[in-house]
Amino acid sequence: MKYASRSYDSQNLDLKHISNLALGFFKEEGFVTQRFEKSNEHIIQARKGGILRALLSTSRAITVVLNAHNNTIAAYMGVSEWIDGSEDERKRMIGLSIEKLFLETQESLWAYEIEHHLWNHLETNIEIS
Repeated sequence: MKYASRSYDSQNLDLKHISNLALGFFKEEGFVTQRFEKSNEHIIQARKGGILRALLSTSRAITVVLNAHNNTIAAYMGVSEWIDGSEDERKRMIGLSIEKLFLETQESLWAYEIEHHLWNHLETNIEIS
């Protein structure tokens, strides 16, 4: 699996709100996080120490890309390289297509669990909002 995706259709959705929900989810789970934004796209990255970090390698992170377009927010989640702090690297990563951003990884139970919990967290909180 290269990435998983969901689409949320509603005139009442706010990209920043959904981005904050995803970022908050990872922080609550003890991940180190970072977010990069441009007007209609947010990239959230999360990585954790211990066994998860060993499985992903130190340069890889769980990455969520949120794109807003015509009252629809598309969410993509997969594994990509951890973006270093430089402005050039941020611009390069934000400009990549979804297919080029995410890395091909083997299926694993922990990735499925994180994916399942994040989708559940987003969808529960979007319905409440």
